[in-house]
Amino acid sequence: MAKKKHIAFFLMRVVIALFLMIILFLNLSSNAQLQETAVQLSTILRGDDSLLTVLRIIFSFVLLAITILLLLKKPAVISVGAFLATGLFAMLLVFCVVVMSMSFSAHVVTFVVIWSALLASVAVLFRFRGVLPVLGKFT
Repeated sequence: MAKKKHIAFFLMRVVIALFLMIILFLNLSSNAQLQETAVQLSTILRGDDSLLTVLRIIFSFVLLAITILLLLKKPAVISVGAFLATGLFAMLLVFCVVVMSMSFSAHVVTFVVIWSALLASVAVLFRFRGVLPVLGKFT
């Protein structure tokens, strides 16, 4: 039973990494929805779209770093990656709803993907919570 549990959490980590890699690919290929998101974020921060390229590059590095952290073998590194992935997907969900004013009925696939990735990253974070100093106190 323990072997199946480890395989299930490994598969969850791989699925989260695949979600992150898809977002990275769409970001680097100038997807219209991610481009609009970067433009709106740049407008919020600076007032114009002058930070567009910088935001896309930083977002790409963050996505790649979280993916690498999730796929390594050490539990402490996995927990940090799961913590960052949980924060990233929660931020994406809030950003989609609040800033971009997306409705659930118009973007069902986007919301389902973000919610499923968020729940998977929370499950992985809960599994490896003992090695994080903050969450380790609650185990």
